Amino acid sequence: MTVSRHKRRVSTTRALGLAIAGLALALVLGVVGGVAIYNTKDGEAQGNSAPVDRFPDTPTGMVAVVDGLGNLGSVAVFAVRPPDESGAARGGSVVVLPVSADVSGGFGDERIPLAQLATTYGTDALADDVSALLGLAIDAPLVVTVEELGAVLGSLGPLAVDLPEGVVGRDGSELAAAGAQTLDPPTAAAVLGASSDVVPGTSTARADLAVWRAIAAAVGPGLPEPWALPDGTPTPTVTAFSELLSGPVGVSAVGSRALSDLAVNPSGVDAVALDRAEVVTIFGHIAPSRVAAPNTGYTALVRSPFADDQLDGLTRYDVAYAATGALLGVDANVLSVDTTADEAGEQTVIEVADESMVTSAERLADVFGDVDVRVAERRVAGVNLIITLGTAYLPIVESTTRPSGAASATSTAPTAPATEETL
Repeated sequence: MTVSRHKRRVSTTRALGLAIAGLALALVLGVVGGVAIYNTKDGEAQGNSAPVDRFPDTPTGMVAVVDGLGNLGSVAVFAVRPPDESGAARGGSVVVLPVSADVSGGFGDERIPLAQLATTYGTDALADDVSALLGLAIDAPLVVTVEELGAVLGSLGPLAVDLPEGVVGRDGSELAAAGAQTLDPPTAAAVLGASSDVVPGTSTARADLAVWRAIAAAVGPGLPEPWALPDGTPTPTVTAFSELLSGPVGVSAVGSRALSDLAVNPSGVDAVALDRAEVVTIFGHIAPSRVAAPNTGYTALVRSPFADDQLDGLTRYDVAYAATGALLGVDANVLSVDTTADEAGEQTVIEVADESMVTSAERLADVFGDVDVRVAERRVAGVNLIITLGTAYLPIVESTTRPSGAASATSTAPTAPATEETL
């Protein structure tokens, strides 16, 4: 019963956030939500027989580390990269989250960080809450103790870690000093399992990021043998981890803003709101087949195809992040982000899945400047708008809109649609 009360609270605060976002939608896209519902069935626009591509399968998982008392030390979410043409090794991406991430995203007047959620309600529903927080389906959740993780990491041997600051346990004892060092697997696991009522979750997340990067370096081009996960681990989770570690692994983090003002955090708990635009940009980049569409507006694929010499101090990721934030601001849903380098045209091109969407899409000129709206000659399943950004949009992108997380520095191959068919 307590879990049900918790879920009702989270749902209420999320509903408030969506209602606020819906006001922006009404101002910019008018009746886009109603039109989208009328013209779609199971995510597909009707009345356009153009060829359709589908996103490749990108299994996702979560690994959470707890101590012997059930205190949550760290959370990381991963996505498996699709196999190459030979069907060989995959690899993937790991995204580290702060345990102080507020499950309601900063909406409402109650802050419930992931760490508090795990302590109060246990970890049985943690994957569901992380899934709701990120707007991402999680296929393979795994919760392990520090001791279990130490045994799992044993196959990697000593890890070369550069910790940004020292890490202490709940009793105040030092687990690892700041700086470059070599950690044995049990100590690396202890760092990932370290929790504190004093040290902010964003600080422990920086240490978690360093350890996961060390793990990725040890994995290298891929492990010859899968990890020996704890007995009783479900087969789908074993498979997902095996696929993740069978190739190179990239590691990144998500930016956040502190929720320290008593007006939004009356209980004064350690809580942050994840940068929603960055969450969507990252997972739209590495796991588009698992990204949810919780908003009432159209679904979109954002392409940031600029050549390096077309960008003035920005990156393709920066521009995609800015566009994603703008679309979320008008209550659209960004399912996929593609930052493959090409030569961008001047105008932003918006390809719509159905002719009835043209008028609404043209209103996005208020967001992107001059736009060229056309009916797509080739569609993507579940996507209403394919937005290819042009150079005329670059002056709109302020340098202050750059993401605050570590993902912009991480090179991860974008996931392109695959599997042609006609609907």
